[in-house]
Amino acid sequence: MRGFVLRGSLSLGALIAGSTVLFGAGIALAQEATVTLSTAGGYDWSGYYAGASLGYADGETTAVPIDQGRPPNGLYGGLFGAQFGYNMQSGSLVYGVEAAVTSGSVDTPSTSTNCSSVHCEFVDINWTASISARVGQSFDRTLVYGTLGYAVADVTAIDWDAGTESATHQHDGVVVGVGVEHAFSDTLSGVAEYTFTDYSTENYDLGDPDDVDFETSVVKFGLNYHF
Repeated sequence: MRGFVLRGSLSLGALIAGSTVLFGAGIALAQEATVTLSTAGGYDWSGYYAGASLGYADGETTAVPIDQGRPPNGLYGGLFGAQFGYNMQSGSLVYGVEAAVTSGSVDTPSTSTNCSSVHCEFVDINWTASISARVGQSFDRTLVYGTLGYAVADVTAIDWDAGTESATHQHDGVVVGVGVEHAFSDTLSGVAEYTFTDYSTENYDLGDPDDVDFETSVVKFGLNYHF
């Protein structure tokens, strides 16, 4: 796989600005919190939580036979999402499960005008959902963790070379990742996470049968509220 490259200065700038606002809001809320962290046994990560996130995806996609013998096409864009999970804690070991959904503008560049020279398919990720196991090590208010789970993506593909034939399918995938979460207060935490997802190959009827597959790398920043 080619290196992880953040493309599109406007999208990246919007991501950075949005992430700054998100974390700024978290710090402000934490400063106003009336409940302080427990000092008896360190921070308690156990229990339910829910939150929201902003992120940026970068990946690649191929379609055969449209692009047979050609390099994969780029796939990238900004996204937003929500997550909900449950943690259990044993000493400094924290483990649990998290479900997440995302949407946004993750797709390939429009190829309607240059498919004869580069690529002929347009691939758009409409939304993704995942459920993952999380296992991590807590350092009082900071949690470092890894994730492994199942993902599904709803994808629309268009073949510009076949009279703009289009089709939509769902792809299954395996998602792995790492992250760090820091508790600003008893109820509010900020999270930064990287995930890689390899999705299944699905057959699209785009005038001719076309096998479409893709993979994505995602960096996201978010806030979680702990109940």
